[in-house]
Amino acid sequence: MLASAARFLLLLFLLLLPTTPGQAGYSEAEVKAAFLVNFGRFVEWPAAAAPLARQELRIGIMGNNPFGPALGPLASQTVAGVPVRFARISTLKEAARCHILYLSPSLGPKVRRILRGLEGRPVLTVSDKKGFLEEGGAIELMTIEQHIRFAINLEECGQHGMKVSSRLLELARYVIMPKEEQK
Repeated sequence: MLASAARFLLLLFLLLLPTTPGQAGYSEAEVKAAFLVNFGRFVEWPAAAAPLARQELRIGIMGNNPFGPALGPLASQTVAGVPVRFARISTLKEAARCHILYLSPSLGPKVRRILRGLEGRPVLTVSDKKGFLEEGGAIELMTIEQHIRFAINLEECGQHGMKVSSRLLELARYVIMPKEEQK
C-alpha cells in the first residue's frame, strides 16, 4: 500500500515538472520516458500477458526514438517485481509481444495500420502524435503550458483486456470512456 502511494506521488510529481530543457533538471525525453515506466505501474494486463507471467515489463519503441540516453537509468527499474526491458521494435509481431508500445509520430500514417494490427492484443499503446486517441491509441502524451500531460482512451484499453487504475485516470487530462458508460 505504501509503495503504491509512493508511485502515485512520483507520477504526480512528473506531471508537475516543466518540460523546458534545463528547468528542474529533467529533459522532455526523460519525463516522457519515466511516464512510460510509470504507466506500467497503473495498468493491469490479463493474467497470461501480465509482466509477472512474462518475467519482464517489455516497453517497445517503434519509429524514431526520441528518448535516447533517457532510457538508460530506467532500465534498472522494476515494476510488479519484474525488470523493465526496453526494445527497438520494427515489426508488428515484435510489437504484439510488448506490454507498452511507444509509437513515434515519425511513423505518420502507418500508426493507424499498426493499431489495427494490434486489435485485441493486450498492448498499451502510447504516442505523442496529435490525434492518437482518435486513431485508436490508448494513451496520448501532450505538452500543455510546458508540462507533459496525458489523455487515456479507456474504451481501447478495455477492448484490449487491460484495466487502468482509477489513480491514473484521476491524473489524466481527459478520458475517453467506453461507449456503454457514455449513455
